[in-house]
Amino acid sequence: MRKMMGLAAAASLLGAQAEAQTQTQALTPETTADLRCIAALAIVAAQKPEYATGASLGVFYFAGRIEGREPKLELQSALIDEIGRLNLGDLEPESQRCGKAMSAKGRELKDIANHLPAPPERKN
Repeated sequence: MRKMMGLAAAASLLGAQAEAQTQTQALTPETTADLRCIAALAIVAAQKPEYATGASLGVFYFAGRIEGREPKLELQSALIDEIGRLNLGDLEPESQRCGKAMSAKGRELKDIANHLPAPPERKN
């Protein structure tokens, strides 16, 4: 009985792993690029503590993009798969690409904020 339960558990794990692999193989190029940003930013934050705050904001930004695009994606599995594909030489160009995307979004949001109406005055 224990042997059967162990086999069932192993089959279940293998099935989940295969599903996650299938899931990441079907990702859009945009989602793959965002996963690479999360991976690169996490590595940068771990290696250079002075960049940790900005990198953390970037992780949330790119994770939100992924969630908005593919809400059923198993983010952890997809991220683990993508980290396995990164090479050390990918880190700098990916970090630069992702940093440019974050800067562009920051400029866009700042421009929007500059065009918002003033908040109503508070009545006491």
